[in-house]
Amino acid sequence: KNSRWTWKIKECPKNYILIKKNTDDASAAIGYLSEGEKFLFIKDGLNGTGIWTKIIYPSEGYIKTAEMLYESYPVIALGVSYGALNIPYEKNLKNYHNPLGGVIEFTKTNWLFSIAAGYSYSESRFSQYYLKTQYAFLQIKFKFLKLFNNKLEAYALAGGNYWLSSFQNLKYPSLTSTYYKKEEANTIEIVINLQ
Repeated sequence: KNSRWTWKIKECPKNYILIKKNTDDASAAIGYLSEGEKFLFIKDGLNGTGIWTKIIYPSEGYIKTAEMLYESYPVIALGVSYGALNIPYEKNLKNYHNPLGGVIEFTKTNWLFSIAAGYSYSESRFSQYYLKTQYAFLQIKFKFLKLFNNKLEAYALAGGNYWLSSFQNLKYPSLTSTYYKKEEANTIEIVINLQ
């Protein structure tokens, strides 16, 4: 009968939340939770606003799920990437410029997904020849499962990648467009990862 109920411990995100005696707005308030205070409750899922939730501790009563949820705040994450080791695939080429790039990610505190874009640049050379490689991506990350008390998070990635390589003779830079065609490719990938 009660197998669908799960126990949770939460921290009050508001200045205060009133605890009602019964599951209705007109019910008398029998206590309140202050911001930062931890409390124990039973829930049947967070499937919308206005769902009554039973509080077990510190005082038994009911609050609405909508009053318990955190407000939505935008989050922007910036990162820089550097490839400490870069071994060119072509045997005669030697690494000249280690991969260097960056990433920007946007989400909100109540979202299960985020949007990220990134760019990377590297360069390798042989005598008077050099190869420039640029890589860019745009992807969406969706968090669909949390395990071991939220310490292990599973998410899926979906997005597109674009890379461009140009081969050039340093002595004759104009030969790039005349004799050496640029190599490029577009890919779309879906990745499921555990972190």
